[in-house]
Amino acid sequence: MRGSGGQERILQGTIIAQVERGLYEFAYAGARDSLTGEQLPHHGLVRTRKTVFSSPGEFQLCVLKKMVTKRIKTTRGLEETWEVYTEDVRNKPSYYFEPNRQ
Repeated sequence: MRGSGGQERILQGTIIAQVERGLYEFAYAGARDSLTGEQLPHHGLVRTRKTVFSSPGEFQLCVLKKMVTKRIKTTRGLEETWEVYTEDVRNKPSYYFEPNRQ
């Protein structure tokens, strides 16, 4: 996540799946183990107000600075606390999406 001045925050990552309407699971961009360099499965949730993601892929999205956390149960049965971000629609739309190509 990087700030670009003012109240704007840019969230970057890869959309994994739609959890419910307007709520998406994502993997953080660049989350790597400091020793091995392996990609870490660090996930979070993003709630959109205007943007709709129709498939998995990389994204950048303006989000509100304030975020909340949510306890979730993973598909492996583990309990984790994930950050939940909300799309910032006060600024002009600023997002990028690159669908995964297989």
